[in-house]
Amino acid sequence: MSNRGWFDKPMPDMNLENKDLLKYFQQWAIWWIEYADLDGLRVDTYPYIERLPGAEWLKAIREEYPNINIVGECWTRPASAVAYWQSGTPNYDGFDSNLPTVMDFPLEEAIRQALENDGAGWGGGLTRVYDALAMDYLYADVNKLLIFVGNHDMDRFADVVKDKDPRRVKLGNIMMATMRGIPQIFAGDEYAMKSTDMSLGHSTLRRPLPQPNELTAEEKDMFDFQSKLFQFRKSEPIIHNGKTMHFFSRDNTYSYFRYTDEGAIFVYINAADQPRTIPTSHYAEILDKYKTSGKDVLTGKNYDLKQTDISIAPLSAIILKLGKK
Repeated sequence: MSNRGWFDKPMPDMNLENKDLLKYFQQWAIWWIEYADLDGLRVDTYPYIERLPGAEWLKAIREEYPNINIVGECWTRPASAVAYWQSGTPNYDGFDSNLPTVMDFPLEEAIRQALENDGAGWGGGLTRVYDALAMDYLYADVNKLLIFVGNHDMDRFADVVKDKDPRRVKLGNIMMATMRGIPQIFAGDEYAMKSTDMSLGHSTLRRPLPQPNELTAEEKDMFDFQSKLFQFRKSEPIIHNGKTMHFFSRDNTYSYFRYTDEGAIFVYINAADQPRTIPTSHYAEILDKYKTSGKDVLTGKNYDLKQTDISIAPLSAIILKLGKK
């Protein structure tokens, strides 16, 4: 061990620069994966591990289990700093962490900040989300990013959106369910759990889950909504494998296509407090390749993007699946 303890003094660091200790770490990880038939590992505060020994540790695990996934909590910004830790990134110093998946904290921050206010001001609102995804070129593999809007170390998502409005919570989850990457849902967020007293910190953040018959009508509605939303994601290959084309706006809306040769998913999000009209003519470069009509995954309502007067209610979204021509 090392007594540096630079993450937290009561928590001594393990000195992986010691070859014997590094070998022990490699052996125990492989043993636990084999013994418990694990599908993956989550490594807390990954950048705090000694950089080169940490890469050797992960290399040994992945050589033994090439298909395992390992998620590293790289709680830093900007995207370039997070991308440094994802395996395959062409870093200036030649370093490769052997870490397949990193947590997308820049996107998490953008979504939370976009929905915690009304989006007024230059660069505010959903512009933040556009800017976050515009950095995707930095990552080695965007489909292996872990995306989320909350976890055990931060205030509940339902507590931080403006007015604690469940419509805003739904918008955040719609983005998680339709964007590139691997979604993570913090326990309780499936029905928009709130802290009982935010001033007490984690003691009311990490509280026991209620029984199904204890859910309020609002919580039940949120659970049903998210069940439908993520079942759609689970069964949709375009979401899993498609590329992204997104469109900039300054009216607190955001639109993007997830697309493959087989079809496209069109997502339009209105985070404004007033109706918006979808600027369908802006999408000509991609709509030329697909059918323009589809059924909203959320409501079952039919839309045709050839129309120029499609109005979307405040704090709502549509998700359309479009077939190839």
